[in-house]
Amino acid sequence: MNKYTINDITRASGGFAMLAVDQREAMRMMFAAAGAPAPVADSVLTDFKVNAAKALSPYASAILVDQQFCYRQVVEQNAIAKSCAMIVAADEFIPGNGIPVDSVVIDRKINPLQIKQDGGKALKLLVLWRSDEDAQQRLDMVKESTNCATHTVW
Repeated sequence: MNKYTINDITRASGGFAMLAVDQREAMRMMFAAAGAPAPVADSVLTDFKVNAAKALSPYASAILVDQQFCYRQVVEQNAIAKSCAMIVAADEFIPGNGIPVDSVVIDRKINPLQIKQDGGKALKLLVLWRSDEDAQQRLDMVKESTNCATHTVW
């Protein structure tokens, strides 16, 4: 399989024009705040993300999608323009303390080889940094993701 580089997610000029629709519970909260009927259904998030991909990906160098709500759907519906790279979130958000993302772990359900076969060019991992918490957990997560990339798992 091909090895990808940063050039696979940039415009020809080398610039980035990325569209991020990988928000999950935070997006649900935004829809609720905007007046969507509560509870905001998963299908509302999925439909929005797929429609955003269809409408906006022709103008983006890459689009960031999540496995929970839209990865399969954008692939099955060919929602991403051929000129736009797909980046899939490889993180699982753990809510807590009244916020949608209190901590993050690597999503073990991600299948990097399948994502690559589906046209994915990269995986994204959110690393939260809080000065009042021990950095070792985050350093370990970054090290693990680097090891996966080195061994062509990602």
